[in-house]
Formats: sequence, C-alpha cells, structure tokens
Amino acid sequence: MPAVAARCGAWDALYPTPGKEYVGRDSVPKPAMVHLGAQHHIIGDEPFVYPPCAAVLLYPLGFFSFPIAHWVWTLFLCASSWGLALFGGKAFALCAERESRVQGMVVLLTACSLLIYRSIRVLNISPFVALCLIASVFSFMGQFKTAKSLAGGLAMTLGAGLKLASAALVPLAVAMRQWRTLAVAMVLTAALLLLSYQMAGRATFVEYFTRIAPTFGLSSDMVSNKSLQGFLLRATGAATLPPAIRYAYRALEAASLAGLLWLIFRQPYASWHSPPRVFAASAALIGWMLIFSPLCWEHYFSYLCPFWGWLIWEASQGPWKRFAALTAIVTQWVPLPILLWLHVPEPINSYMLWGLFVMCGLAVARLIAQPRRLSYTNGSGADLASPANSE
Repeated sequence: MPAVAARCGAWDALYPTPGKEYVGRDSVPKPAMVHLGAQHHIIGDEPFVYPPCAAVLLYPLGFFSFPIAHWVWTLFLCASSWGLALFGGKAFALCAERESRVQGMVVLLTACSLLIYRSIRVLNISPFVALCLIASVFSFMGQFKTAKSLAGGLAMTLGAGLKLASAALVPLAVAMRQWRTLAVAMVLTAALLLLSYQMAGRATFVEYFTRIAPTFGLSSDMVSNKSLQGFLLRATGAATLPPAIRYAYRALEAASLAGLLWLIFRQPYASWHSPPRVFAASAALIGWMLIFSPLCWEHYFSYLCPFWGWLIWEASQGPWKRFAALTAIVTQWVPLPILLWLHVPEPINSYMLWGLFVMCGLAVARLIAQPRRLSYTNGSGADLASPANSE
C-alpha cells in the first residue's frame, strides 16, 4: 500500500486516522487509501506507520501487482533472514578465532528457528532491519574488505529510515571512533530525507510527526507485546500503568541506560579489537531498546538472531555462562505466537522478555570482564589485536 501510494503520488492518503490506542491497533485507513487499495486489488488493511522515508524506500514494490509483490517481498525477507544466519555463523568464527563446523551449525540453528519462520510469516520488515543492524556492527569491526565506511553508513541509514532502529548503535559507533561511518550515515540520511521531502511534501512530514509519531509512546497489553511495559500492563490488568509503577519504570529505564553507556564508554579503545566485546555491547544496546520500547512484537527478536553465534561462544566459557547463553537462545528460538492454540498466564507468557534480560546480563558481564588477548582481522588480513585486548 505505501509503495502504491508513493508511486501514485497519493501522499495525503498514506497515513491512517489514529484511534485512542497505539496507531497500529484501532486506526482507520482514509477513504482515499481504501479506494486505492481496491483499485489495485490489494488484500489486507494493515496501517502504514513508518516514516515517509520508508515509503520512498519501498517505492519499487509499487510497480508490481499485489500477488507478485507479495512473493517478491517474501523472498526478500527470506534472503534477509539467510543473511542473518550467515552473520551469526561468522560471529561465532570471529569469537573463536577460527572456522569450524560449529559455524555451520549456528547458521542452521538460526535459519531453521521458529523465530525466523514467524518473522517471515508476518511479512514485517524486521528481518531486513536486523540485517542492517548486524551489517553496521560488522562494518565497525572492519569486516568488509572494501568501502567499509560506505557499507556501514548505508546500513545505518536504511535501518534508521525504516524503523529508526540504527539509533541504538550510535553510542557504540562513537565509542569505537567510527567517525567516517557516522559521517557517511549522516550524509546518506540527509540525502534520503531531502528526497523524501521532495517526493512526499511538507504536509506528509507534518502529519507523521504530529499525528502518528506521538502514538509510539503508547503500549499494548496484547500477549504478543514482549516489552517490559507490555508485561506490566498485563500483570496489573490496567489500561495504563499506575503512577508508582510508571515512575519506577522510568527510573529503571534511565538508570539502566546510564549504566550501560558508562560501561561502554569506560572501555579502553584497544578492547574494541575483541569481537566478543563488540557483540556484547551491540546486543546490550539493542536488547535495552527492545526491553524498554512500548511495543516489542515477537518478530523484533530477529534483531538478536545474528548474536546467537556470540552466545554459542559464550556458552563455552563456563558453566553459568553456558546456562545463561542457552536460556537466551531457547527463549528466543520459539516465539509463543507461533502456537496459536496455546494460552499461558503471566509471567510465563513473557518468557522471551526474561530470556532477553538474561542475554543483556551476559553482555554486561562480558563488558565488565577484564581484557585478555583475542583478535580479529580488518578484512584485509591485518591483525588488530594488542596485548590489552579482551576476552
């Protein structure tokens, strides 16, 4: 729908009329959008709630009929998911400093997970956003042989243009002094914004920032919302959090972010030459974003799939780490909504959230751990290790 609307220039019909809840639940599509969908034989009425930049990026889909666009999009998500699996295998190889059969097992573990199936099945853009996030992380580590700054900047721009998710990795990019990557991302983002503004017009941006974006602070008590706020709403049975719980929630949100940023920026620069430390910082930042986001649908956990390789490596570092790593993977591997016939109460229903807490705890432990030598190459074969390196 957004691709067709963009191609037809129907920008005034792009966004739905928000309801009382978050915009994705009880919003009403505009009559012009309903007419456009019927005219192009489009099935479904999911509202478009992404930034105008996302409609510009999706523009090519508007040239296909709905059945063909459906298959093109599905195959695109399959390819993105396969990329996540390959990155996950590579993450293990970097942590272990060697290639092995375990790397292939990580690829299969990821590609065959019910989480990946669910992420593709709902046809959300999450797998591609996850691919942008992990590509950004690998660019920080110099794993692209050529134009690493361009690759990283492009990945961050696409991740931000579609779901603003790349913002979670900005602190890590600063800590790792990825100035060229950040500069490229800023230039590409500015270019995308200018192009989107030229195509969509001022009114579309005003509508997005004044009517759609403000609703993103609203949460949902739906069982598939795995955020901490979603759990608290279900646990209390309230439409909104009581003041005492809300203040405690905000305090925990701010304190945990401050503590995480302190851990990241206190790291010696040489310690970022260690893959486990980079993966731990990345997973912690993305995990914090998912935990405290008002909405965290189960397919958002695909953002963490490429870090399963790091988790498998952590499992080899000791008994308690093995238990924590396997707990994190198992709770993410099987998302509850895949079993439509199964209804469980809280706190069991939020097991994915608890597994995410475990994963973040393991990441924090890695950031706290004293450095030891472990290295990776910058893509050209140069060893980036130093005696002060960690893990």
